Amino acid sequence: MADPRKLKPSELLQLVNSTPLGEVIKSSAFYRLRQRAGLNASSDGKTMHLLKFARWLIGQIPAPSAKPAIPPAATAGQAHRDRMAAASRQKMASVSDIGEIPPIANLERRESCKNDLALFCRTYNPEAFTLEWAEYHRDAIRRIEESVLLGAMFAFAMPRGGGKSSLCRMAMLWAVSYAHRRYPYYIGATMPKGQAGLDAVKVFMRFLPNYVDDFPEIAKPIRALEGRPQRAASQHCCGEPTLIEWNQDHIVLPTVPPPPNLKCAGPLAPTSGIVIGASGLTAEGIRGSLHTLRSGELLRPDFVILDDPQTDESAHSEDQNTKRLELIHGAVLGMAGPGKSISAVMPCTVIAPGDMVDKTLDRSTHPLWRGSRTAMLEGWPPENLDEWEKYFEIYDNCAQLEPPDFTEANEYYEAHAKSLAGTLRATWTDRREWEISAVQHAMNLYRRDPVVFMAEYMNDPVDPHADERPLDSAELLKRRNGYSRGKVPLDVQHVTAYIDVQGELLFWLVAGWCEGFGGHVLDYGVFPGQKRRRFTLTDAGITLSKQYPGRELAGRLYAGMADLAEVLMPRRFKRDDGAELSIDRCLIDANWGQSTDVVYQFCRQSPHASRLTPGHGKYYGAKNRGFYEQKKQKGEQVGLHWRMPSVKGRRQCRYVVIDTNFWKSFVTERLKTGEGDRGAIQFFGQRGKADERLHDLLVEHLTAERCVKVVANDRTMDEWDQPDRNRDNHWWDCLVGAAVAANMVGVTSQEHRQSHPQRRRRKTVSISKAKISR
Repeated sequence: MADPRKLKPSELLQLVNSTPLGEVIKSSAFYRLRQRAGLNASSDGKTMHLLKFARWLIGQIPAPSAKPAIPPAATAGQAHRDRMAAASRQKMASVSDIGEIPPIANLERRESCKNDLALFCRTYNPEAFTLEWAEYHRDAIRRIEESVLLGAMFAFAMPRGGGKSSLCRMAMLWAVSYAHRRYPYYIGATMPKGQAGLDAVKVFMRFLPNYVDDFPEIAKPIRALEGRPQRAASQHCCGEPTLIEWNQDHIVLPTVPPPPNLKCAGPLAPTSGIVIGASGLTAEGIRGSLHTLRSGELLRPDFVILDDPQTDESAHSEDQNTKRLELIHGAVLGMAGPGKSISAVMPCTVIAPGDMVDKTLDRSTHPLWRGSRTAMLEGWPPENLDEWEKYFEIYDNCAQLEPPDFTEANEYYEAHAKSLAGTLRATWTDRREWEISAVQHAMNLYRRDPVVFMAEYMNDPVDPHADERPLDSAELLKRRNGYSRGKVPLDVQHVTAYIDVQGELLFWLVAGWCEGFGGHVLDYGVFPGQKRRRFTLTDAGITLSKQYPGRELAGRLYAGMADLAEVLMPRRFKRDDGAELSIDRCLIDANWGQSTDVVYQFCRQSPHASRLTPGHGKYYGAKNRGFYEQKKQKGEQVGLHWRMPSVKGRRQCRYVVIDTNFWKSFVTERLKTGEGDRGAIQFFGQRGKADERLHDLLVEHLTAERCVKVVANDRTMDEWDQPDRNRDNHWWDCLVGAAVAANMVGVTSQEHRQSHPQRRRRKTVSISKAKISR
């Protein structure tokens, strides 16, 4: 028999419970007695002295005392309630205390996965990772390990169904199981998506067999809840609260002692108090995330998984794309708090050209994200797409069978595999269903829907409604007419101008127009003039406020327009043949609500009033009534997608309403027309390499907007939008407005020249003939 003065606690517990009385005390109660006894039960703190412990226990027996007198009427009922309450407390204590944490089943297996995410996935969730890794999987795993262990931001676009979400959910489990991260956060495109990611991690902790065995400090308290969050508040381990939380939007791992065979620096398991949060990207939960530990330490998120952070709807909306990018770079990456760093992983799919994911993956604009994108097939587009048509015909026939049987499709592909595959190569060779090869599987997906295939599986979406040939900045910079600033080519017949009114600057542009609606930008600039060659509206050095100090907004605008008009309107532009042309019509932007009244006032009172007209750009979209669907009003003048309503109201000044979508597309076509062709627009400046960047700022304005073809109400229309609201587009508005002014003074193109049918003359009949006809 072992020495009764140096018994292990487990030996003493076994000895006590081996009496004929049966089980005398539970392990949790025995643990609490050991803690209370302290040195009265042991001299070295590790073993137990049986006799000293017994003597201490005897001393704890209270001395008998006289029972308090209980009124006879209350004796029976009160005694019953006391017994029931004691039984309830005893039952609750036995249920809420989970006992000691068992040892790790396979310590070597657990330690081998500590710094190896791929091995962790295969070891603890083999059912989800049955296929061999693709090279892009291995690359993503390396990047995720770097993000978790060292801290980095990594965005990767994989083909839909490529396992990126499963991989990231296991990555979060791996990060918390080894305490690599103390407060990871799972963010989805919506709140339900974020909670779905957290739910998957919760399922892994409860039910993955090898995981439950190798991580008992996490799995045992969680399994003891049996999926009931209300049990968390009362859960104890060996008499101490575990402080576990098990909610829909976050969980807190239990604070417990480590397994007996795990070496730890302190009395608690390293995972104690780790938090996992979940939210949607646009939800309020991502702000103010803070958790307080029992020690008083404050935890803030230190690792984020942004799992497909956009929806189909948001990807096609510039406003939502901008909002989500701002949320990621502001609220999400700011979750760590002042002076703290946060690492992030974004598994994603490009849905639409220029969406937030497409922009994030662009390393030139977001270098910190270290973005990468993977296509399902390399070598796209196939050079032999015509050869696939025969296969697609067989594939379609097989799909129509009841039930579908693709045997014939497989046989045809197997016989022609070499010629069909050609230069195509699948990036994940094990990804296929009933097909013979992964290339065949990918082409079947292409057959179902080419547009979806390019977006979801190739991460290179094609917008069928996008402008096929947008303005090219490099080409625009080369468009020179060979004339110096202000000089007019011989073919110019009319000169027009436009002034774009902003709060602190007036952007202006003068253009000359010739037959066929070709044009030449003769001059452009801002008022007040700037000393710097490159500037924006927001960082202008000289503004109207500085030009006219002490004056209110209306006064500054009026004075600015008056001084600018005295520069532009008397100006003479000399043509090659010696003729001098002046500005026939100048439109002034009156759309800005704070400037509308003062623009009308200036156009009415200016000495050049006969050539000045307020202009209002109006958005006519495919879903609205068309420009020409509006009934012409009495006294109204209607031109090519512009109208001048009759004068009414207090302003008493003729103004023009412009269909901006039409005129922006109209001018764009002139900018795309080859130089020398009828209808092309050119800029002043010498040809060749002299001052190649002469018009770089102008070109930035001209390319600040994007055109999308929208189909609605049985018609297709161009709709223009400004993707980046921080870019200036004011000279673009000026060039469009100058073109409208040109049409107002008679410039037109062959395709838009309106033919006015002759009125049918009434046949005249003399009175004498009328009498004869009777």
